[in-house]
Order: sequence, then C-alpha cells, then structure tokens
Amino acid sequence: MAEVLLRHPQLIPPLMRLGIRPGVGDLTVSSACVGLQVHSDLLMQLLNVLADDTYLPDNALAKFDMLPLIDYLKNVHVDLLNCLQLCGRHIRILISSAGDSGRLMEPVNSFFEEYSSEVSSLIEEEESRLIPFLSHLYELYFSPGYSPVDVGKISESLSLFGSRYDEVEKKMTDLMNLFVRHLQGDYDRHAFYGIIQFLQGLAFDIQGLRSVEMKLLKPLANEMAQEVRQRARKMAVQP
Repeated sequence: MAEVLLRHPQLIPPLMRLGIRPGVGDLTVSSACVGLQVHSDLLMQLLNVLADDTYLPDNALAKFDMLPLIDYLKNVHVDLLNCLQLCGRHIRILISSAGDSGRLMEPVNSFFEEYSSEVSSLIEEEESRLIPFLSHLYELYFSPGYSPVDVGKISESLSLFGSRYDEVEKKMTDLMNLFVRHLQGDYDRHAFYGIIQFLQGLAFDIQGLRSVEMKLLKPLANEMAQEVRQRARKMAVQP
C-alpha cells in the first residue's frame, strides 16, 4: 500500500475517503480491504480509474460494492465543498493584498463565485436525487420479497450528471486561464500558490468523480436496475 501512495500521491485523498490514512506501514492492499470490509476488485478499479483517465474496467463489480461507492461520493462532495470555501478565502486574501490593483481582479473573483455556485448546485442535486436513487436501487436489488417500483432510466440519469461535470471542467479551464493571464498588482504570492493548489485539487476530484460515476457506478447500476425490472415483470405475471 505504501508503494502505491508514494508512486501516486494524488491518490492519498481518495484512499483517505475510503478510510485508509497515511501511516500504513507495511499494510498490503489485501489487508487494507479486509480491515475496511471493501472488495479488493472495487479498490483496485477505483484506484485505476482515478490514476488513469483512459482506464476502462474490464471486470464487473460485485453488486454489494454499490454502498462503498455511494459513501465515496458523499465524502468527495464534502471535500469539494470544503475546498471551494478555502479557495474562495485565498482569492479574497489575494485581492486584498494587491492594494488598489485588487479591484481589477474582481472579475476573476466573480467568475470563481459563479463556478463555485455551479459546483455546489451540482453536488446538492446529487445529494438530493442521485444518491437517494442509488440507495433505493440497492435496497430493491437485495430485497427479493419487496415489490419494486419503477426505478427509471439510470443510464440517462447518470449521463446527465456526467455531462454537467464536463461543463464544470470546461469552466475550470477558463478559471485557470484568468488566473494565469489577468492578475494585477503586487499580490501575495503565497496566497496565489494556495489558490493554484486548490484549483488543481478541484480539477482532479471533479474529473475523478465523473469517472467513478460513469465507469463504475453507471454499469453497476444498469445491471442492478435491469434485474429489478425483470423481477418486477415476473411478479406482475404471477397468479
């Protein structure tokens, strides 16, 4: 496990969201999975999806992997909101440190606030619609005696969220361009360092969240939804 973290330090936050914290010693991946009660295939596919944007999983996840993935989404949401707050605070420090030139950077701050509001709205929508839907789907799948309701078209639903992440990623590119090209005055360089680190973290987490949803959650949810529908049809024709 230590070798994985040293080779890919960007995976430390995702692993911490699963409960694996630095200080792993000689802990192996398999031992970590046993301790966390996480399927090893899930952990490896999650790490591969996050480390390589071109990676395509070749094995189907187990159905009970849905719950750890839902928990992972929730933890990413919390971290994204916290990162947005910290980044906004550093931007205000940066503008204040530039003196009279700070007013010239207000458009940059306004664009960030727009971006932050859009990401926060997306997260709120996932918390209020996507996560409850996935949780309900999990309950339906593992409750054979429970009469299923219409679970909707999960593929279309997750594709909608994936497209919204694409829009957010494009705005991140524009935001980075504003910071690189249009800062004014003798601003605090340490505040600027912090902003760039926060923006890089936001970009990585948003790209990773989209990949987790589209490459891991979407196919898993599609399989579960299909079986639930088949079960509902069989129950409907029973005398």
